[in-house]
This record gives sequence, C-alpha cells and structure tokens, in this order.
Amino acid sequence: SDTSLAGMRDPARQDAEALQAFLDSWNSSEGSTMAAKAGPPEALVEKVKAIQRQGDSAREAWTEFCDTRLGGVRDPRRHDAATLKAFLSWYGVDAEVEVKTKARWPVKEARQPKPQPEKQSPVPADFVKLGANLSKQFKAAWVAYCKSSGQTVTHPDKCEEELISGFAEYAGQLLMADMGGEVAEAKRPATEQSGPPQKAARQGDAPAERKKLTIKKSLADAIRSMNAEGREIRIGAVAGPLGKLDEESAMAILTAVSEEEPADPNEFICTRVQEQLQAA
Repeated sequence: SDTSLAGMRDPARQDAEALQAFLDSWNSSEGSTMAAKAGPPEALVEKVKAIQRQGDSAREAWTEFCDTRLGGVRDPRRHDAATLKAFLSWYGVDAEVEVKTKARWPVKEARQPKPQPEKQSPVPADFVKLGANLSKQFKAAWVAYCKSSGQTVTHPDKCEEELISGFAEYAGQLLMADMGGEVAEAKRPATEQSGPPQKAARQGDAPAERKKLTIKKSLADAIRSMNAEGREIRIGAVAGPLGKLDEESAMAILTAVSEEEPADPNEFICTRVQEQLQAA
C-alpha cells in the first residue's frame, strides 16, 4: 500500500482493479513462498510414492522427471503441490484418483510357462496303431493275424501284449526273409501250434536257444509272388522245412502249390517236404 497505493491501507477505499493487482502480486511472491514452506498435501506425496512402489519402471519415471525438471531433487515432500500434480499428469495419473494400477510404464509380469501335458511311455498297442495309420497293408495284416490267432476283436487296446509282441516278431521275420537275411523262427498264432505243450523250464535251467532260419532269396521271392496272387504262405512256417531240401526240390514244391492250390498251402508244403525226406 505504501509503494503502490500512496499509503492508503484501507481496502474499502481502493477500487476493484487495485485490489486484484494486490492479490495477483501476493500469489506470485509471498503466497507462493508460504505455500512452498508449508509443503505439498500429504495425499499428493503418497500418490507419488505409490507410483514408485509399482516397480522399477515406475521408479525410473520419477527419477527421470526429477533429473530433467527438478534439479535431481527426488524427495516429493521438497516440491510444491503444483510440481507433484505436474508429474502425475505427465505420468498419466489423475491427481484426484487413488493410485491403484500402473500407468505409463507398466511393469512386465514374468510369463508363466504353459503347463505341458505329461508324456506317457509308449505301449505295444501304439505300435499297431501307428502302423495301421501309415499303411493299409499293415492294418490288413494285423487283422488277418488276429483272426488266425482265434481273436474275436482286433482293436490293439483290447488285445494282450503277448499277441502284439508275436505279431511284431512275425512281421519282422517276414521282412528279413523277404530280403534274404537270416531270421529267427517267429511264434505262430495259438491256433496253429500243434503237438503236446512243452514243459515249463525249471528254475536254473539255461534259456532255450532261439532257432535261426534261413531261406534262399529265390524261394522268398517266389513265396512273395504267390502271396501277391492271394495265397497265404507264411515264411515263418515253411522256411525251416524248405531249408532241409536243396533249392531245386524246394522250388518244385512251391510250383506244386500254384498248380494244385491246396486249402492250406503251409500244411501242404510241410507235408511234401516230410514225404521227400522220408523217401530219401
């Protein structure tokens, strides 16, 4: 009043323009100084601290704001309300809303690994299923093997493991014989086994040595050709008997199968071989 209003201190004697000028001057100097000394509202301070507690990226945002705009002063209580509100606005948080979630720099949550299905060990039935899916001939061979074994069902899940194992051995033996290699005698289906049952091995007895059968490639090729015409000659059943004859005699018996077309070519071959051996 002394410097601007000629010492007239009674506000009632001043016009509105003079009073407004005084209020503006006070707000920009003494008022601001007093407000700064009083410190910011505790609610704003807590909002800034709550943001910092959200994670590393939130703390880095406050640090960046302080270093670039506030001279590196990071204590929110050392700044006025306007400064804290400016940070909240810059960070993307409403100063009037409680801070509950992350705003501008969300902290990435660690990805949780997807639960992996428990791996199951393969079972013998899977061998048949996979083969049937890959080859129609394989599936047909499996069905034929089941029927020749007296099985009324062919679904591998409902078959005994021993049956599947026997089929796998039999199929492998046919492949080896077809390629002219040495093969082990395959276990025939139960309905084709003949003769009295063998006595169970006593404990301590040495395991019986598996027989090894060989068949000449020419004979294996002939049998494969005949089977392609619809006959069902099992190499595992005839390889042993034919192996007791010379190649020419064995081929003559196979030719007789084509000419006479017996109901059971396997039994026919074994019988003819036995007759020739007895005649010799």
